[in-house]
Amino acid sequence: MKIPLTQILCDGNIRKQFDEAQIEGLAQTMSLLGQQVPAKGRMVDGKCVLTDGMRRFLAARKLGWESLEVDLEEGELNEGDLLHRQLVLNCQRSDIPALDKARAIARLMEVTGCNASGAASRLGMSNATVTRLLSLLELPEEVQRQVESGKLAASTAYELARVSDPARQSAMVEAAKQGNLTRDAVTAQRKRASRPVAKPSQPVSRTSLSLGESRTLTVASPDLSLESLVSLLEELLGKCRKARSHGWELGTLVRALRDQSKA
Repeated sequence: MKIPLTQILCDGNIRKQFDEAQIEGLAQTMSLLGQQVPAKGRMVDGKCVLTDGMRRFLAARKLGWESLEVDLEEGELNEGDLLHRQLVLNCQRSDIPALDKARAIARLMEVTGCNASGAASRLGMSNATVTRLLSLLELPEEVQRQVESGKLAASTAYELARVSDPARQSAMVEAAKQGNLTRDAVTAQRKRASRPVAKPSQPVSRTSLSLGESRTLTVASPDLSLESLVSLLEELLGKCRKARSHGWELGTLVRALRDQSKA
């Protein structure tokens, strides 16, 4: 069915970015051969919203055509159904910009009330893929613009979105824009930053007690004093007596105490 271009809505499509060279090439092909494949669309409030064929529409407009061949599906769709249909048709395509997919998925979740897992199920996408796409929307607008312009790879942006410190994230963005930071480098820096900072160890006092007849007892403790030494020896004596009651050998006791200290 021929639909006048004036009756086709441009703002209802999930895709917002198009390669101008591709549109120009398609326009040349359509000028020579005509429109080989009809677009697909639905009527919404008396207007045609394309579910597939936005590039054909833009090429037709560039050529100055008055209408476009569109296969109309019967019945009207609400916004949620329309978004679902467009996403199913478009989100598996690699040439759809990541941010366009992310915004469409977020809108689908908003109008249908589903969560990220529900959206993934409806779109035939993995939970991890949907989560990564949605993470782009958490980035500052400046970073999103860098992704849209192609100055920052989406794969690098996914990792940047996982950096919780805004100052560190900003520094990484600048490095990435200048080509000095790859996705793997962002991942490595993020993991290093997330490691817990080791607490400085307390100074340890150590003393050796000579008991005569070549017997020596060495004790180490952060707060070694005569009082603490008495407590340590009493605790050790209690554990030794308990080990003896179980029939343990000295080596078994030593290993048990070592394992206990690591737990």
